[in-house]
Amino acid sequence: MNFAWTQVFKSVIIVALALSILILLSPFILPLVLGGILCVVIFPMFKKLQHYKWSPVLSALTSLLVFSLVFVIPTSIVMVKGARVTSEFVQKALDSKENPAVAVQEKRSMVKMNNMVEGIADRFGINIPDPSAVFKKVYNSVGSFVLAALTDFFTNLPNFVIAFFIALLTMYFGLIEHEKVYSLVKRYSFLSEKNSEKLVENIVLACRSVIVSNVVTGTAQAIILATGAYLTKTGSFVVTGFITFVFSFIPVLGAAPVAYALGAYALITGNTTPGIIMMVVGTVAGISDNVIRPMMLSGSGTGDIHPLWSLLAILGGIILFGLPGLFIGPLILAVASSCLPIYIRDYAETAKALKKRN
Repeated sequence: MNFAWTQVFKSVIIVALALSILILLSPFILPLVLGGILCVVIFPMFKKLQHYKWSPVLSALTSLLVFSLVFVIPTSIVMVKGARVTSEFVQKALDSKENPAVAVQEKRSMVKMNNMVEGIADRFGINIPDPSAVFKKVYNSVGSFVLAALTDFFTNLPNFVIAFFIALLTMYFGLIEHEKVYSLVKRYSFLSEKNSEKLVENIVLACRSVIVSNVVTGTAQAIILATGAYLTKTGSFVVTGFITFVFSFIPVLGAAPVAYALGAYALITGNTTPGIIMMVVGTVAGISDNVIRPMMLSGSGTGDIHPLWSLLAILGGIILFGLPGLFIGPLILAVASSCLPIYIRDYAETAKALKKRN
């Protein structure tokens, strides 16, 4: 057998072996990647503990414990409890004979709103014979969509637990073997030394900024709006906080419209003071979003992502991964958008060098 055919068979064997490994690990690719990303987030804590002469194992275990107590456990409780309460609320509203849309329609305030909408529609030449019917249709459609998403979340909850356990293991081994991981990334990035170091730097910045900025901003807005809704009795603390946290990930829109919607409803139903308070709370939440998030994203290289792509990343993440896609979608977009220019630049530099050599 000549050399050419030998190389062909070797290539086929390499591809077959690589595909077999990929197929075997395919159910765990997502938690492995997520674990690697979260490992980057808590790596500074790990290095800080090692600075005090802690062993790698103890530093890694302590970092994971602190991360779980501060971030994982509270977030999981909020997500699960919020999803459960919201699911029960939506299910009860959709199944109730006295649908909230109908109940609101029977009130005098709904009649006033219908008249207002019809007046605006007539002024602009738009024919809306029954605004309340439009409201009811939108209400049922949105409620069904939300209920389906939450049901899917609870159905896959055991899988999420297993995936998170794998992510924790990935974080642990990633921390204690970070030097090997760093060398592997640089070796198999197929980039020059300079660009491979820039690649690692961008990945680290993207992972930290997206996780920290979204979680911190979302938590701050959820606490502000949920507290306002609870004190003004315009909404449930848990439901408002959960919905606000979810909406905080949506670019441009953000969480402020949740407060504005509660405030507008309170004003329409005659609760003037609570309505005004919630409008103010919505403004405060919007200001916190415009202040905290840019501060978290400054210098990360992810702040210039167009809002349209951010929105599509969130929706795509939810479609592919369910509710956890709120985190995963923006992460994938941030990492890809920060790494792609490096590969393009390295390709251009390599092509230019080859051209000069020839």
